[in-house]
Amino acid sequence: MDHRLFLLILSFLICSFLGAALTLLGRRIMQSRQAKLRQRLGGESLDTDPEQLISPEYRNTSDGIVGQIDQRFSRFMAQTGVDLDPDTAFLVAVAVGLLLCGVVLLWRDDMLESAVAMLVGMASVLAYYSWRRSKRRSEIQEQLPDVMDSLARAVRAGQSLDQAIKLVGQTSAKPLGPEFKRCAKQLDMGLSVDSAMRSLSRRAPISEIRILATTFMVQRRSGGSLPTTLERLSHVIR
Repeated sequence: MDHRLFLLILSFLICSFLGAALTLLGRRIMQSRQAKLRQRLGGESLDTDPEQLISPEYRNTSDGIVGQIDQRFSRFMAQTGVDLDPDTAFLVAVAVGLLLCGVVLLWRDDMLESAVAMLVGMASVLAYYSWRRSKRRSEIQEQLPDVMDSLARAVRAGQSLDQAIKLVGQTSAKPLGPEFKRCAKQLDMGLSVDSAMRSLSRRAPISEIRILATTFMVQRRSGGSLPTTLERLSHVIR
């Protein structure tokens, strides 16, 4: 490949990245304005379908292969705990790849090495996201027994399951504190416990969370001593 052609392609990629970044920024500004407008009008519409409160990355909205890849990446990012939306996270990976590509091109003046450097840069960012996902899963596994004990104490003290979930969300540390706070918000907006817990099990895809979600579902349908069950589960997974 001619050196000038490679520079032209690199310039096109950089311009495309800048265009995507500006588009994302514009969309974030519009979303912020819409959120402020909803607050002025008194919050979310009472006609909102409760199922729409589930994060978009978990709705079945895929359209072809591209849509499926986009949905899986969105789900992956939701599980990392990184405070970036999927579009921004992808742009960060592209930016690092372009930066490393430019550095290697100036240093080595080799087109093949520059292309490899871009792939390495993007892969390194994705590897970081994967590490954060694994780290978050380990933190959830360590924190979950204490959260179960807190839920059991709250229910035993006379609070409803919804109130116990809200209390845990307010008093627990990351990563499970914000997750249960999100569940409490979904419950307040009309989502069922089953749907809220399914959403939680997707954001925190570990077997212990799925067991907890199943426990809540069974208890809501057939009754039983939820505090005792939670305490036993907490003892088993410690």
